[in-house]
Amino acid sequence: MTGPRAPGGGQAGFTIVEVVMSMLVGLMIVTAASTLFATGVHSSLAAERQAQMATAAQQQIEAIRQDVVRSGFASLAMKTLPAKAGPDTDPSNPTDFITAGGTNFEIEENYDAPGALAEGTPAAGEAMIASASGAVTAIQSNVPIAPASSNGPAVTGTVYTFVTQVTDVCNVTLPTNPGTLCSGAGATSAVNEDARRVVVAIKLDQVGGTRDNGPNAPQYLTTIITNPTPSNQVNSAAGLRIGLNVS
Repeated sequence: MTGPRAPGGGQAGFTIVEVVMSMLVGLMIVTAASTLFATGVHSSLAAERQAQMATAAQQQIEAIRQDVVRSGFASLAMKTLPAKAGPDTDPSNPTDFITAGGTNFEIEENYDAPGALAEGTPAAGEAMIASASGAVTAIQSNVPIAPASSNGPAVTGTVYTFVTQVTDVCNVTLPTNPGTLCSGAGATSAVNEDARRVVVAIKLDQVGGTRDNGPNAPQYLTTIITNPTPSNQVNSAAGLRIGLNVS
């Protein structure tokens, strides 16, 4: 049934079908707007979490640098070697980059897209440095990442810190001279510098059974810290002696 017609043959009102169709269109618009809003909130929160993870990783690096200043280069070591948590099946787990022997750590070109080793690093990985006097805890759980806010509850994460002996591949041609970076003319060899690499990975903990709309992949930050005491030996921590040796 239609409504009464206006003078001149016009429609005075809407049909039931028109009303229903208008309601459906309005509902579709509201639903689409809600979806876009939810997506925007999710993306914004994910970006916020990424920034918070990066800040936490930077703070870990700075804390290690300060400890080296206070306690010396020898303190730049892990208290214990971290354990590899199973085979290389989950690249989102930073311990997957510990090699099968459990003593080396792979240096990747991009830890967010693993598979390619960083140029100039050995395929077997770099040796992890562990010492009873080391100041670095390899794996720390429940580390505060972000306080509670209007975006959700407080967020914690797991901080992975790997300390390795920097190893570079020497490809330059030098005359045979034992004690130099290369063992002989045209030789290609891996050499240890008097420096250590720090790789920090932050991974969010689950909140209430979910990841609180945060990223699942760890956030990585790396740096190289050199021995503040100059050394004339690439693998020596004794330091360079200035002056003449008179025998």
